[in-house]
Amino acid sequence: WGADAAASVRFVGRLARRVLTTRQWQVARLPVETWRPSARLTAPLHWRSAPNDNFWADPHVVVDEGRAWMLVEELDMAVGRGAIRLLEVIGDDVAPHGILLRTRHHLSYPQTYRTAQGWLGTVETCAAHNPVYTFDRLGAPWRPAQGLPPLPPHLADPVLLLDGGQVTGVLGTDARVDPDSVVVRFDLDRSAGRWRRDDASVRVSVINGRGGGTLDVRRGLRATQDCAGVYGRALEIIDYPETDPPNVRWRLDGQEFGPGPDADGRRQGGMHTLTWADGAGPNGDEVVAWCDGWHIRATPRGWLLDLRERQHLDECEG
Repeated sequence: WGADAAASVRFVGRLARRVLTTRQWQVARLPVETWRPSARLTAPLHWRSAPNDNFWADPHVVVDEGRAWMLVEELDMAVGRGAIRLLEVIGDDVAPHGILLRTRHHLSYPQTYRTAQGWLGTVETCAAHNPVYTFDRLGAPWRPAQGLPPLPPHLADPVLLLDGGQVTGVLGTDARVDPDSVVVRFDLDRSAGRWRRDDASVRVSVINGRGGGTLDVRRGLRATQDCAGVYGRALEIIDYPETDPPNVRWRLDGQEFGPGPDADGRRQGGMHTLTWADGAGPNGDEVVAWCDGWHIRATPRGWLLDLRERQHLDECEG
């Protein structure tokens, strides 16, 4: 009887959390010296999020002419779908700018690239087929790029691979099988105008398979996320190109990393994106790094927010 009672209490607790709470995602500047093996924060992080019930997640830092900017997924709680917003990075703070991309689908995981032909951008979305985007400058609206095929279908957290300023492939996880663990790579066959899957590069790991932010080819590093047990628990930085198993450089666990409560007195439940970029500052020698994290926020509308987000994802063809 005791075991049954304990199980019932746990079930009621989970049900109450789902009905009366929601995850509040935020972004924070991370001192570069802290993302090293065994490093810990010496001061609380200052988290920033949308100035309403919406949240910011999946940060992507990009530096242009010495100025640091950040693209985020902004989840619109009113409709349960994300759009891509541009933020200006000002020290430990951010200033919201415009929406760069909004469609009838959920959008997340923005990434940008400088190529020989100009700017390109990619996102994760629940749609089955997604274009590679282009834009004229940071802050300009995104539009489908010409001359590149749509991304492979059902690809989570896609990141383009470039060589000499040209797109040569794309890396992501296969959402048809399991978006949290199945790493896949596609090479671009320009003559045929299609992506060809490299079956020899497939790797499976729920600990560090799914992309978790920046792919830094110059440093030979890739940010990945730990999706085991609690989604968005921790980050792992691994060597790139990957081996199987990968060489893990360091791990940032949202439940263990840091001195305790953040600057607002909350404890973060986890983190799942780390992004960094070189070339910031007046001398162009600064590295700017940001992460995202989440905490549980009490709200009597928790059930409604969850329903709105899941309703579209359940109906979407992706």
